[in-house]
Amino acid sequence: MLQSDSDTNLDYSPTSKLLMLLYVDDILLTAPSDSVIEKMQNELKRHYRMSDLGPAKRYLGIEIERCESHTAIYQQSFIGDLLKKHGMKYCQGVSTPLEKNTCLYRSLYPNTSESDEVSVSNHSINALMSTTDYQSLVGSFQWLMIAMWPDLAYPASTLGQFNSQPTSESIQAGKRVLRYLQSTKDYALHCPTKKSYIGHQRSHQDPPSKSAASIIEWPIGYTDSDWAEDKADRKLTYGYVFTLFSTAVSWKSQKSSTVALSTTEAEYIGSCGASKDAIWITRLFKISREAEKSHYAPRHPRLILAAFMATTRVLLLL
Repeated sequence: MLQSDSDTNLDYSPTSKLLMLLYVDDILLTAPSDSVIEKMQNELKRHYRMSDLGPAKRYLGIEIERCESHTAIYQQSFIGDLLKKHGMKYCQGVSTPLEKNTCLYRSLYPNTSESDEVSVSNHSINALMSTTDYQSLVGSFQWLMIAMWPDLAYPASTLGQFNSQPTSESIQAGKRVLRYLQSTKDYALHCPTKKSYIGHQRSHQDPPSKSAASIIEWPIGYTDSDWAEDKADRKLTYGYVFTLFSTAVSWKSQKSSTVALSTTEAEYIGSCGASKDAIWITRLFKISREAEKSHYAPRHPRLILAAFMATTRVLLLL
């Protein structure tokens, strides 16, 4: 077994095509055949006490469901427990995690002029939710986002800026995210098999293309940035998502540590962040190809689509 240079918790075997993912004391094994997995399990049992729980159905709060055409992952149980914990088990759902043009920065950096709204006292804020409970709530959003919710990337990043001092507005925004989860708790990420995806693509092409497999062998990334959107410090927020077989596989939303001087610079900052993730994804793909072959030679560039001022698109080939 060889250790991955992109993730210290991932080991692989180029000869048996086996991948082993380790998280604390939980292990996931995947291989082309059950015999390869059983052989690795027997080898591990020689050195450690361990139990075989069979095909993975639940891992770190992520529920896994398989069928012939796809694999689905969802977190319905985790979301149900989260709603119950914060007293919103029967709340009314909403269609978006945050309201349009939500301006939480006004609470974080209040002005001092007499015409400003009076800020809510710490006592009334604590009556809504304690700091510890707020931090726990944001941490749950971050875990959901990491596992399978790209649309929680921006809310989790924004609400996390108030962890040390929650405001009434950030608490209400957090509760709106809970209402959004109420309406989407049965959603899942569907990851189709390559065979089923290619068949679907060909059935929608006229005439059917024989090159569909070569088009979707590498993830495609999309990135965008705002410019001076935060009125408090004028720092930008950028985000990106990578898809494979039309399924999101990697995503992020982050506030930049610098101020961009133009929309073009803002887009380049976002593209830089996406490019870093593209390099990491390339290393992971290197592992999968080494599990199939004894050498690695990328046949297609990683494609990143960046929106410039929401009208122009440029292609960045790594």
